[in-house]
Amino acid sequence: MGTKLSDNKGKADGEPMGAGEPEKDLTGKSKKGKRPVEILVGIGTLCFIMAIGLLLTGDLREYLRAKRLFNAEDYEQAAIIFKELADYREADNLYNESVYSVGKNQFEKGHYVTAIDTLSTISNDEKARKLLEQVKYEYGSLLAEQKNYQEAVIFLEDIQRLDSAGLYEKSLSLSTSNIYNGLFYITPAQVKSQVESALAENGAAWKLTEITRSEDSNTLHYYILDEEGKALDAYISFFDYDEEEETISSMAFSYDHEKVIGDELAYIISGMIGISDPALSDEDAQNIQNELQLQLQSVGSGTNQILTYDSNHIEYILNYNSKTSIYMLTPIQSNTP
Repeated sequence: MGTKLSDNKGKADGEPMGAGEPEKDLTGKSKKGKRPVEILVGIGTLCFIMAIGLLLTGDLREYLRAKRLFNAEDYEQAAIIFKELADYREADNLYNESVYSVGKNQFEKGHYVTAIDTLSTISNDEKARKLLEQVKYEYGSLLAEQKNYQEAVIFLEDIQRLDSAGLYEKSLSLSTSNIYNGLFYITPAQVKSQVESALAENGAAWKLTEITRSEDSNTLHYYILDEEGKALDAYISFFDYDEEEETISSMAFSYDHEKVIGDELAYIISGMIGISDPALSDEDAQNIQNELQLQLQSVGSGTNQILTYDSNHIEYILNYNSKTSIYMLTPIQSNTP
């Protein structure tokens, strides 16, 4: 028999079969080792996917935590988280709801300014805007009741509520004067204080007595005392005083010019003019008085002369006869300041 050639001819003795040939996979194709760059790219992609997954899981975790805080009525902390999660699920709407709830709680506790600041941050939200107007209206009303009209105007001016218009006009008018809609918004005590200050500033010793009331009317009076404490034939009168509203329809200073003389008369009149219209300076008040006196001189001192002069929504009337002079101040019917 001939000798059969071995399939391993030329191989070193002991060398495994197939040694030195590329390893093949199950399909018979050669397996090649992956290059380092491909490995790094694969790892990077995997890390990126994992990071996105963790991020999404973190947002969801925070979102659910914020909802738990919201349901527990911890609206402030919930709002902080929902704001950071803007555009995630319902975070924007829940943020508005949280801030609204914070503002509502502040309002119910009487913290008006804080509630206004809070609700103003989401004033584009319809529900928040309506509550904001309610808070401003109630706070403005409270300030008006306290006669803080300058501050009341600030909170009432931009409100669209129908019931706020009249209060705003009143506050606007009274923020610059003591006159609204044909009435003085002052008390007899305020007038007394102003008149006695005018007397004291000019070195006059005259004083006003305690208030008295006419037996047959609702007219109130202050009588004037001289430097010796003696009652003069002179007094200040207030007509139709409403104690609850603290309003007066008009007031007058009357005196017998045949018996009562002196510069103190001018100080009393200027004091009354000053309290009725704080916008007037002392010089302006004196000019009004002088204007009436000039009119009196031009028409002569007849038995009875009634002279008028209008300024800043007040009608100043001098009723002069052969014995007495009566200076009356009456607001002109008007809603405008």
